Amino acid sequence: MASRNHKFGNILGAGRAEIDHQMLENAFVETADYRALTSTSDYNFVVGRRGTGKSALFFKLQETLTKRNQLWSANKPEEYETLELRHILTQYAPEYREARAVARLAWKCDILLSLANLRYYKNQRAPSLLFVADYIREHSDLFATTGPQRCAAIIKQYAKQANRDSSLPAAIATGLQINRLQNAISSVMTETNRTAVLFWDDLDEGWAPDQATTAVLGGLAAAASDLAEAQTGIHCILFVRDNMFRALAHFDQDFSRNIESNTLRLQ
Repeated sequence: MASRNHKFGNILGAGRAEIDHQMLENAFVETADYRALTSTSDYNFVVGRRGTGKSALFFKLQETLTKRNQLWSANKPEEYETLELRHILTQYAPEYREARAVARLAWKCDILLSLANLRYYKNQRAPSLLFVADYIREHSDLFATTGPQRCAAIIKQYAKQANRDSSLPAAIATGLQINRLQNAISSVMTETNRTAVLFWDDLDEGWAPDQATTAVLGGLAAAASDLAEAQTGIHCILFVRDNMFRALAHFDQDFSRNIESNTLRLQ
């Protein structure tokens, strides 16, 4: 008699959707949350507990934007990267408000530099690209890393020029010409008739409910809000766990104005 001891594995797929792409492809349902993220730019923050589908949305968003041939960047910081940035902030700006101000500028520069790469605009003749090209040559050292590591490198570089913690944000903003770079990238987007979507998942890697670590998230959230408010053509989406969101609400005085109103909460 033939054996019926067949091994089918887990017919419901892996416990975490983000590691079972085949099941995610076969079983994903285009919910109202998915349609809100792919058809509007109303939300900068997607918040939910573990298992509510944040990572599934993160991966499906990449597929959708690829099919549309839209400019996008998906970011998943490693734990050691977040820990390094947290350590640097603790050294130079131990209080939340100062740490967030420093992280805000570093993240904004990281976002803008990620869009400054001229290969995105191949064969384009946008006037603003001249400034961007010069900027890349002048700050070529900042293209060796990305994400939290680049933010940490920026802070360390300009901390040497700041006499006190309160002057560090000014040193970063002035030294990197952040406002001018933002205006140039925004102009490039307009001149080439493009928009960009950048999104982050796994922001809980290396996270702890303290001021410095929450300031890493708060700085990124503030940078995302700044770029949206300035109508730069750059849309940022942060996939955030519920407990991190509560910590941000506790520490950040601008939470209700800049963050809460732009949040999609998953149930």
